[in-house]
Amino acid sequence: MYLLNNQQTVYVNLTREFLDIKDARQADLAVKALVLTMTNLTNVKEVQILVEGNKVPEVAGVKLDAPLHRPDSVNSLLKDGNQKGVQVFFNDADARFFVPVTVAMPPGSSADNLPRAAVLALLAGPPADSGLIRTIWPGTRLLDFKVEGGLATVNFSRQVTGYGGGSAAETALLKSLLFTLTQFPDIDRVQILIDGKKKEYLPEGTAIDKPLSRPELLNPLNH
Repeated sequence: MYLLNNQQTVYVNLTREFLDIKDARQADLAVKALVLTMTNLTNVKEVQILVEGNKVPEVAGVKLDAPLHRPDSVNSLLKDGNQKGVQVFFNDADARFFVPVTVAMPPGSSADNLPRAAVLALLAGPPADSGLIRTIWPGTRLLDFKVEGGLATVNFSRQVTGYGGGSAAETALLKSLLFTLTQFPDIDRVQILIDGKKKEYLPEGTAIDKPLSRPELLNPLNH
């Protein structure tokens, strides 16, 4: 695997066994998983899959002859194919992992401001039948939101600290917010305000008096 300078394309060289995939759905899932993983890395915008050092036209009907971009929709929970969606991160049912999903644009949001729409979607929580868990305390409101110079400033109402403590709850709040917002190219840091003011710490002791950057790992292997 190698990344060409300034081209933002990562080349992934697989062994010939990759071509043994004959099922179209299995091939589609394998390719999407690879592209999603690679484009989650900083500066990687597209993925060119090679087999034994060569380009191949396709595998089980999935085209591989050109670099692949990150899909617009990830784990879509949209009920209607015509719905506008936004990608956010919620907890899985056991609150152990963070799952990227595409949900419907929440009321009061606009496709012209997707980062703000994504925060509103986090506040709304996942669909009831999704099996996922909300990451921001119920009743929390978004009082203000702006992006300037790579910094997103998110002003939450005081209910955002309603969990009162517990590292799992605090990690869920921060990671879901940071991964959701830093997926957008014009955001690399997030400043959290509560009722319009900077606070030094969250209940579990995480410092939030300065902007926070995207964590290195979404789901660490050791919990």
